[in-house]
Order: sequence, then C-alpha cells, then structure tokens
Amino acid sequence: MIEIHQKKLKIPVYHPQDWFQLGRRTGLKTPFQVHEMKHEEFLDFADIFRSGLVVRKNNIDCEKFLWHDDLWLQYRKDLRHLNYKYSHADAPSRQ
Repeated sequence: MIEIHQKKLKIPVYHPQDWFQLGRRTGLKTPFQVHEMKHEEFLDFADIFRSGLVVRKNNIDCEKFLWHDDLWLQYRKDLRHLNYKYSHADAPSRQ
C-alpha cells in the first residue's frame, strides 16, 4: 500500500527517513503507526542455524508442524526451543 501511494504521488525516496514519512502519510482514515527501528533492534538469526538448530517435522507432542501455517514464532535461545502458534488466539506450542 505504501509503494502504491508513493507511485501515485510520485514522491522520490532517497533515504530510509523518506519511507518513514511516506508510511505515516499513507493511512488516510486511520494513520499508520510507524516504529523506526534502530540497528540494534534487528536480530541475526544466522547464529541459530550455525549453532546446530534441528528443524523437526513434528513437535514435542508428536503433532505435525507446518511452517507455512504458523503466524507467530518465538525462539528462546536459553531453552533452545522454537515456540509457534497457528492463530493469535492459540496458546504457544513448542517445537
């Protein structure tokens, strides 16, 4: 939606700050809330895969785990578990 608005108004984008401003102006009826992330807020998940993460097809309850159906993921580094949900109302399940 933001890209469509940008093309429609022909607003040049030269800096990430321009995208923030454009995002704030795009929501006409209900303005979008834009959270400008700092560099340290981005996570590097490559370390998880280098540390020997085992991706299983079934969870700990022997139920089939479907990557394409999950809506919520949480990786707990201290527990080395991946929690997931198929809907926002579900309680987290553990892989």
